[in-house]
Parts: sequence; structure tokens; C-alpha cells
Amino acid sequence: MKNLAIHNFKLKDFLSNSDFKDFVLTNKNPQFWENYISSNPENLDVLYNAREIIAEMNSIYGDLEKSDQEVDQNWDEFKLKTKATPIKQLHRPTKRFRLYNIAKVSACVIILAAFITISYQLYTNVEQEEISNSVEYYTASAEIKNITLPDSTLVVLNGNSKLLVHAGFSATQQRIVELEGQGYFEVTKAINTDNQFIIKTNNSKVTVLGTKFDLINTASGLELSLDEGHVNLEYGQEGLDSKNVNILPGEAVKIDPSGNMTHQTMKNTRINSSWKTGFFEYESQPLSKIFSDVERQFNINFENKSQALLDKKINGVIPTSNLEEALIVLEILIDKKLKYKNESTITIQ
Repeated sequence: MKNLAIHNFKLKDFLSNSDFKDFVLTNKNPQFWENYISSNPENLDVLYNAREIIAEMNSIYGDLEKSDQEVDQNWDEFKLKTKATPIKQLHRPTKRFRLYNIAKVSACVIILAAFITISYQLYTNVEQEEISNSVEYYTASAEIKNITLPDSTLVVLNGNSKLLVHAGFSATQQRIVELEGQGYFEVTKAINTDNQFIIKTNNSKVTVLGTKFDLINTASGLELSLDEGHVNLEYGQEGLDSKNVNILPGEAVKIDPSGNMTHQTMKNTRINSSWKTGFFEYESQPLSKIFSDVERQFNINFENKSQALLDKKINGVIPTSNLEEALIVLEILIDKKLKYKNESTITIQ
């Protein structure tokens, strides 16, 4: 190990450093990094976040003899030796600032400026047998909320999303909700045909009896990927030119704003709901999809997206809970600089 000037390392520097990658994945030269933390304890959180991203990448795309359990065990031992307890989750800062060079952003400053997300909930007592009035749930940027409905259905609501539960929703009658944004549904099995679980969107209706699936409903269209069970999707204007498609486990459906549908079989539908674990995961996905996910998650917009860049396919993981971390990783994946034009617009250089 060379005696590198790493006392000022930021997240991007750790992610790009081959010696640090070797340490995370193979526990190579742990004494060096123990000494580093002893001399630079203020950088532990940055180092920890870099480790999380590298380990997540390895768990999906790695081809090492070292298992995920061994990687975690080595890291636990390292934390004990350094007597440190790093902060695992960061949040988007609320202060407006211009990021002239994202690679130079200090994770410590981000932590101190942490944004405590607040979800607005009009009604809180959802454990009753029947909801007498409609209930709305919201999530802020980068927030993930777990919601348990009266029938024990679990909904995981992603950032910048809204779930509307219709009045009359109960464990024994028809169950109707509406979704804007992204959510993962683990629907309790219906007790009879009158107990169907229905998700309504602008131009579609998802009907299930009991299943697990990820659903995105935005102005850009609808995406549904099914992990378990059976789903019927009706799209188009109801009663006029509506169409139906049955979706089976391992299948995914996309419908664009014009009503055009693509129906495909996926090797791993879990990728579409990976955001629940704190990371978007991508396998040979075009950057158009990745930009769209990041824009929706953090309520931002990228400009200067050339068609060649949008069509480029990559593998990678991007953090979902912190915008600055997401942009740093995205810079590495696309090999381009990203700078703030204003509070909500990122320019690709």
C-alpha cells in the first residue's frame, strides 16, 4: 500500500480507489485502514457509505470467492477494532446550495444538514376493520414509508408518491386504492370474489386476489412487475377501448402515455423493487430509465441528456436515500461531470 494522501478523501475517491475496494471485498491490508480511521475519525461515515455501495455492487455483480456474509463479518470486526459506530442512512439536505464539483461534497456536511423527512397523513388509525373515510398517504423526496392496511396488506411507498385508500375499504369487502408514484404491494389473499384488491390509476385498473408486485404510475406511463401470484391489468378508457392482460410471476408490463404496451419475461423481477433496500439496482438498463428513476425519487431534472447517452446501457447500483450520494455514483457510472444549475436542475457536462 502506497502512503497516499487520502486524509481528504470524499465518497467518490473511496469508490474509485482500488486499494479500498480490495479492503472491502477481500479484507486486504486492514491495518492500514484501521490506522487511517484512527487518524481521520471524521471520515468514518464517508468510508462506511462507500463500503455499503461497493458491497451492494459485489452482491449483485461480483464474482468473488468471498461471500456477502464474510464481507459483512470482516466489516463488523473492523468496526470493533476502530470502536466506531457509523451512521448508516443519510438524507437529502434542505439548504439550497450550488454543487460546483459533486466529487468534492463532504458527506459530513451533508449529515449535519440532514433533512428529516415528514410524511403527511390525513388519517392514522388504519388498523380498524373498515375505513369510513378515504385516507391519503404521502412520502417526501427520498422517503420510504411502510403502510399496513386494515386487511393486513403491506404497501411500501417510495419517495414522492401518494396512496389513496377509498372509503369502505375492509378485510371482507372490495378493496380499492389509487397510486401516484411507486409502491410495492404485498396483498393479503382475498376471501372471495367480492374481496378483490383493486388499484386504480388514470387510465388503468390492476385487479389482484393475493400477490406481491411493484407498481409505478407517473405521467411517463405505468410499469408493473410481478413477483408472486396473479394480476389482471385493464388499461385504456374503461368500457370503450379498454384492453386486458394477465400477468404471471416473473413478468413485467410497461404502458406508455399513448397506451402502447410491452410485455416481457424478466430473469429477476426483484431488481424492480430493489429500492426498498436503499438502492436502485440495474442490469443492462438504458440510462433513460436510470435518469427517470433518480428524477422521480429526488424531484429533480437532468438537462443536456443526449440520445446517445440515454440509449447507453449500464450495470450498477444507485443510493435512493441521499441525492448527493446518488449523483456521485451516477458521475462514476456515466463518466461525466454533474453540476447544479439551480436547486432542482442538474446539468450533465
